[in-house]
Amino acid sequence: MRSGAVGHGGVPVTAALSPLIAAAWIVSLVGAVLIDSLNASTPMLVALGLLVMVAAVIAAWGATSAAVLGLRRLLPEERRRRGADFVGQTCLVRTGRVDSGFGQAEVRLADGSSSLIEVRTIGEERLSTGATALVFDYDDRSGVYRVTAFGTALDPGQPA
Repeated sequence: MRSGAVGHGGVPVTAALSPLIAAAWIVSLVGAVLIDSLNASTPMLVALGLLVMVAAVIAAWGATSAAVLGLRRLLPEERRRRGADFVGQTCLVRTGRVDSGFGQAEVRLADGSSSLIEVRTIGEERLSTGATALVFDYDDRSGVYRVTAFGTALDPGQPA
């Protein structure tokens, strides 16, 4: 569950509740110490106690919101991969075969991550386990990538 609807920047509720409770406790503690130092009548103490509770919640909410929003600016945005992100990459066939109706391959990206993707060839071309393929197209309707055999000699990044 995310807390974006309650003004804490979409962080998990438990991550927002912990500093919120801690801040409210600190403000309540300071308020209780200040009230104890007063020599006021009982009705006045009750009114001041209620005022401290309200102030503690408001102060904790503001402090938590500021802290969460400040931290979110420091953290990188989570980037979701789209279908076309893998076009132009090479992949390694992981299933027994890849043809026009079946196949999966693993794509490794420069950041070290990898993804298992659904791949298909065009026509009668068939690839087998361990073959290197080039992803050249993405079909939005079916959610599969079109691949073809790729020889490492064709890689412009490799020395001749």
